[in-house]
Amino acid sequence: MRKGAYKTTYDNEKSYWWYQARADIVQHVFSRNIFAPDMEILNLGCGTGLLNERFSEFGPVTGIDYKHEALEFCSRNRFNFLVRADAAALPFRDQSFNACLALDMIEHLPDDKRALNEIKRVLKPGGSVLLTAPAFQWMWSGMDAVGEHIRRYTRPQIKELLAQAGLQAAILSYYNFFLSPLAFVYKLKEWILREEVTEETFLPVIPPALNRILYVIFNSEKNWLGRVNFPFGLSIMALARKNQEV
Repeated sequence: MRKGAYKTTYDNEKSYWWYQARADIVQHVFSRNIFAPDMEILNLGCGTGLLNERFSEFGPVTGIDYKHEALEFCSRNRFNFLVRADAAALPFRDQSFNACLALDMIEHLPDDKRALNEIKRVLKPGGSVLLTAPAFQWMWSGMDAVGEHIRRYTRPQIKELLAQAGLQAAILSYYNFFLSPLAFVYKLKEWILREEVTEETFLPVIPPALNRILYVIFNSEKNWLGRVNFPFGLSIMALARKNQEV
């Protein structure tokens, strides 16, 4: 993300509907499909630290990010395991972690294929990666620019990336499906009016009641993911595993 966007994220991630619903969803999917006692968890692209905090209930979380600004905000929350590193060249031994979180981070990387290979390398046999990424290049908007995204993905593209890395997908679905029509209208308005999206304004200010409604709608998808594959959505979720015998 651009430098100023980290502060906007940090100030809003514990109350804004998108951050809270996404955290609830990935935490639910993780606990239902991945969690086991005594896990070592790697959080790639840990940002300002919300997910480090959330996932610490499952075991020790090592957060890595390439941006100094992200790690500075994580330090404010007194997280102990923080590393500045490139996800495409992880500074960890082979088979170091039981699980890896790659949540809305591979879209930032020039070499996403190499990053998936690195994820596989540091996972223990039978280990899992939970990955999310923004969907559909034609949905590109000012928010992508503020986030310093390089690309958006389709489900087949994520499937191919995982397969090339030798990771077997157990869940692979679009998500943020129910709100996608509303988001498309919002993005269409931005395109037509050529509205500028900045580091301070990339999160639209909304009334608390609407914030709650959007949270409830988005969060409800946690009960469906892993049981159905949504045909469309603003993002993609994948849960993939490394072979036990590796």
